[in-house]
Amino acid sequence: MYSCLNSLDVCGIRASVLNADGTPNFGLANGSAYDLSAISLGRTALTTTVTGVNQEDGCGRVCVNIPDRTITTGETLTLVLCQLDLELISVLTGAEVCLDGSLDVIGLQAPDPTATKLPTEFHAWSKAYQSNAQVADPHAYYHWVWPSVIWEIGNWNIQRGVLQVALTGTAVANANLGDGTFADLPCEITQFFGVFLASDVPDPDVAPYNANGQSCGFIDSPTS
Repeated sequence: MYSCLNSLDVCGIRASVLNADGTPNFGLANGSAYDLSAISLGRTALTTTVTGVNQEDGCGRVCVNIPDRTITTGETLTLVLCQLDLELISVLTGAEVCLDGSLDVIGLQAPDPTATKLPTEFHAWSKAYQSNAQVADPHAYYHWVWPSVIWEIGNWNIQRGVLQVALTGTAVANANLGDGTFADLPCEITQFFGVFLASDVPDPDVAPYNANGQSCGFIDSPTS
């Protein structure tokens, strides 16, 4: 029943900073962020070509013919946000935030191009549909997971109308994530992406997502 469903919309995203080896950085203050304002999340395959072999014998006959083949090794992600979510951008790209006297985030500066970026664990949720209706719990959503992504700030247009905030990421395999920073993966994801059915999108009014008091922003990464 649940193997042939449609995926509709992008309803929430979450990112967590990982250690350099791809393991979760448990208990990291402001090490995660959650946002409900994504406009789109694009995926483009990263591929490499394995060269084949074509050999003729001494009489001009083909004795070996192994064609080239293309292998998908990862993905380029393009994330577009409807909000200028400073905290999420900081978590994704390593950009340093600016604080006011009350220690509230009021700005950020571009990431240091010479600094070594840490990978992030990235999640997205979309609705699971069958025909013209969303599937009932416990399989109402698709939960998408990219276990290791390095992000960069993309191209923005500051103009009349809403600023669409674009970021680009490179997703690769990660065998060290386990069940994730939030321990919400029912299956271990070791390749460059995974997806599975889930009951809901995390509620921003429920711990630990309610720590920032809004539907976007920093979250402390949970302890192990």
